[in-house]
Amino acid sequence: MSAYDTAWVGLVEDVNGGSGPQFPSCLEWIANNRLPDGSWGDAQFFSPRDRLLNTLACVIALTKWNLHPHLCHNV
Repeated sequence: MSAYDTAWVGLVEDVNGGSGPQFPSCLEWIANNRLPDGSWGDAQFFSPRDRLLNTLACVIALTKWNLHPHLCHNV
């Protein structure tokens, strides 16, 4: 699973006109899959660029919906 792709899907607004996300499970996946160092990305492969892009995408998705602010402020 890609944190970056999951974050972008998590940004999709409810297509039925609601005020929330279309795919809330993506946002819960983000919340449950933060790495011990506070970033998101592949735990088996470290690339600073990859970690930065994944982490920024996840923070943007959580911030858009005002979810899990404690995860965003401790990055």
